[in-house]
Amino acid sequence: MIIDWYDGIDCNLEEGLNMAALHNQEDKIHDFIKRNLKTYWIKPSPAIIRKWNQEMGFKKEYWDSVELFQQYSRIPPEGLPMDLFFSILVGNFAKFHKQYLSEPPGQYNCTEISMPIKFLKFYLQELGYGE
Repeated sequence: MIIDWYDGIDCNLEEGLNMAALHNQEDKIHDFIKRNLKTYWIKPSPAIIRKWNQEMGFKKEYWDSVELFQQYSRIPPEGLPMDLFFSILVGNFAKFHKQYLSEPPGQYNCTEISMPIKFLKFYLQELGYGE
C-alpha cells in the first residue's frame, strides 16, 4: 500500500496530483497500519544493514557502517514502528510538494521520500515479501 501511494505520486507529480484522493489514500493506509500493523517495526538486522550498504556501492570497509546506513536509508539502525515510518514519509512528502510547487525546477530534493521507499522495497524483499 505504501509503495503504491509513492508510485502514484511519482507517476502523477508533473501532471498534477489529486490531493483529495491522495489524502484519502493516506488515511486508508494509516487505518490499515493501526488495525493490522500496530506493533510492527521496520527493524534492520546487521545482515540487512550490511547488504544495503553493499547495494549502495560502498567500499567493503564501510559495509557494516550504521551511520552510512542511516544516512542513505533514512531509517535509524535501531528501527522504527511502521506507523511512524509512514507518518514521516507523509510529512516529508508535504514538505517536498510545497518546495516542488514554489521553487524553480531542480531546486527541490525528493530523497527524503525516495530513499526510505527504496529501503522499504529492499527490506521487504530481504524478508521474502518482495518481488
